[in-house]
Amino acid sequence: MELLEGGRKKTPAGYKISKLVNKGYPHKQAVAIALNLERRGKLGPRGGYRRSSKNMTMSGGCWDGYERVPGTREFSRGSCRKYRRQSRRQSRRRLKAGSICTPRRSKKFARIVNGKCIRFGDPNMTIKKNQPGRKRSFCARHRCSQKKNKATPGYQSCKKWNC
Repeated sequence: MELLEGGRKKTPAGYKISKLVNKGYPHKQAVAIALNLERRGKLGPRGGYRRSSKNMTMSGGCWDGYERVPGTREFSRGSCRKYRRQSRRQSRRRLKAGSICTPRRSKKFARIVNGKCIRFGDPNMTIKKNQPGRKRSFCARHRCSQKKNKATPGYQSCKKWNC
């Protein structure tokens, strides 16, 4: 441990405070963070985080309920993320073949694409795709030549305009 003026030794909280101040934290906030970590027993001897094996039950150094982010180093910042499980709502979104897809939510048209109901179009406007100038303007404005994903409303509206 380093000696400070007056022969005192620098504590782990002191190391952490100086690290946080160097990162740009205000001094009062750095002190509060360091003391909180020290109180919870999370500070290592040089102001780093103490890695306890009881909290790290999963492989790759992540806590319960978290998974390792691919391409990151173990114990580095951002190396763990919460499991991404499909919620009930997401799993129910897939429509079965033959199910009804109606153009609600103030949309004019609806189609089933890859098990999803795609709604598109303004209900208050008519499609005037037979007029070449309007068709050209629509296709240019919506960049229809770049639309490749069939499961998007933009692709479906461009298809409707025959772009």
